[in-house]
Amino acid sequence: MKKIFLTVFVLAMLVSFPHYAHADEQDFIYSVSDGEATVTGCTSHASDVTVPDILGGCPVTAIGDGAFMYCDSMTYLTLPSGIRSIGQDAFRDCVSLAELNLPDAVETIGDGAFQSCSSLKRIHIGKSVSLISDNAFLYCFSLTEYSVDDENASYASSDGVLFDKDFDTLVSYPTARYGAYTVPETVSKIGRYAFLCCSSLTDITLPNSLREIGEYAFNACGPIAAITLPEGVERIGNYAFGGSFTLQSIYVPDSVVYIGEDVFGTSFDEYCGLIVYCGAGAAVHRYVSGRDIPFEVMLKTTAIGGCETNVDGIRAARDADGEYTLRVGADETEDLLCTLAEFDGGVFVGMRVADENGVMTDIDETDIGGGKIFIWRDDIRPCTEPVNAALLFYGTDDL
Repeated sequence: MKKIFLTVFVLAMLVSFPHYAHADEQDFIYSVSDGEATVTGCTSHASDVTVPDILGGCPVTAIGDGAFMYCDSMTYLTLPSGIRSIGQDAFRDCVSLAELNLPDAVETIGDGAFQSCSSLKRIHIGKSVSLISDNAFLYCFSLTEYSVDDENASYASSDGVLFDKDFDTLVSYPTARYGAYTVPETVSKIGRYAFLCCSSLTDITLPNSLREIGEYAFNACGPIAAITLPEGVERIGNYAFGGSFTLQSIYVPDSVVYIGEDVFGTSFDEYCGLIVYCGAGAAVHRYVSGRDIPFEVMLKTTAIGGCETNVDGIRAARDADGEYTLRVGADETEDLLCTLAEFDGGVFVGMRVADENGVMTDIDETDIGGGKIFIWRDDIRPCTEPVNAALLFYGTDDL
């Protein structure tokens, strides 16, 4: 009786924990075309999955769309050496998969192929891969390292980061990698989704070679507090910095000529803590001035007069409450050193200005035209000669 009970108990345990078993050939669903097999599904709940080299008497050369999607018990995966393509969503949401080594024959990796494989820590790209879809490895929140075969002609890795072969494009940054990062000086493009959801990235330095930032490149990225885009950047893609709630300041140079949709977020909640630093009249100035995004304009200045004190910089700012201030000096104080300014038309909003007699006037949506005005604080002595003079250029939009 005890032997019978023990036998029944062991069988019950095996049935209750099928994830310890290995997948068998009968667990795979496949189709055959032109003498080659494509895996289209898997019925196994095994933790250790080895896709056979041969199914139906034909070599396995492809993993079809969604073939292993939601196989959440799969921890180890071995693919046949003859696999050339991995389809869309092929291993999506395989949340237990911990490591991935792609065979050398693999050439293409489809959209979302390994998306949301949240336990995946390391990915090795074989020598034949020529196409990795932008979102192939999205939301792999445990990923710390990419590696690429040295013989691969399309991709390369450095310090665990994935690039194209020429190191011209940064393709993908490991989501779980912690600390600061300096992008190599060869990089001219940050790829689509490259730093998406990199919640452990503490700081980033971008190179002077950078020209383009792709869609969603830094979306939901943190805990970065400040980003400086180098002079020379020309394009910023849709939603590039949206959802980055820890981002407090970003400098955008005048060289930017294209700004995509909702670059800083889709709602006030996303960007209320952000200040965008930019040049007056620049593309990003026009972009933020038409929205309720806080910004600080770096006014273009040309010194035309001289006393012993010089003004380091003049900035017009709008805060999250819509209030405007004028900031003068490198220390970003609001001490307005007695400054003569010539305005080349446009509208000056939310400033206190003084005439030649030191009489202060609040300026609110008033067209100053091309006239000259004095600006100073009440505790700065009136003067008849400018301490520093500047020619300020404005567009037609309100600050």
